[in-house]
This record gives sequence, C-alpha cells and structure tokens, in this order.
Amino acid sequence: MITALSIVLRVVLCAVFAYAGIVKLIGPATFFADVQSYRFLSRELAIAVTYFIPALEVVCAMALWLPRYRVSASAILTLLLAAFTILLAISWVRGLDITCGCFGNSDGNRTPYPLLLVRDLALLALAAVVFAFERHRTRRISLP
Repeated sequence: MITALSIVLRVVLCAVFAYAGIVKLIGPATFFADVQSYRFLSRELAIAVTYFIPALEVVCAMALWLPRYRVSASAILTLLLAAFTILLAISWVRGLDITCGCFGNSDGNRTPYPLLLVRDLALLALAAVVFAFERHRTRRISLP
C-alpha cells in the first residue's frame, strides 16, 4: 500500500516538474521575463536561472524513476519547492505584481498569491513525503 502511494506521488511530481521544465525550456524568453519580475536576481543570475532551473526540474523528474537517484531527486525538488514558496511569499510581502512563471505562461494575467502559495505548499508537502519515504526505504534496504 505504501509503495503504491509512493508511486502515485512520484507520478504527480514527475508530471508537474517535467511539464514545468519542458515548457520553460521551450520558451526561455518568457521564463526570463517572469524571473526578472521578481526583482530578486541580477540580470546575469536571472539568465543562468532561466536555463538551469528548468533543466534541473526535468532531470529530477526523470530521476524519480531511477531507484539509485530517487532520494537525491526528491530532496532537490523539495528544496526547490521550499525556495519557490519563500520567494513567492517575499514577493507578496513586497507588493510585487508578478506572473509566477511556474509553468511558463506569462500571459499578463496575475494569479492570486494565496492560490499560488496553497499550490506550492501542497507540492512541497508531496515532495517532502516522497523524500521521507524514499530515504526511509533506502536506509531499510541498505542495513545488513
């Protein structure tokens, strides 16, 4: 039962991050504009983030299916989601009117911060559960 739940959670994480990463890789100019709207990074760092983060998202999404890399991939996704959530909260406090950029759709429509934060917190919890399960499973297997 727990293994089935782990598979379902990994499917969700994989789908979300593979889609988000691929969309951003296809449209880097749009994602770059979204990154810049946070007014958090210099132009040079924003350019690096524009290409690095989506590639990392796709690699981690795929690594969730490789037993040897599940713990690392879920840990990285958990940290990314924590960072995204914190950055979103900071932007809300700063009163910035941004487009999230999470799924590469900078169409000018602003999604309400509470909705974005709930979504990110739910994904963060999901990633943390996958990480905890995989870490526990790996420790259990590796013990003599």
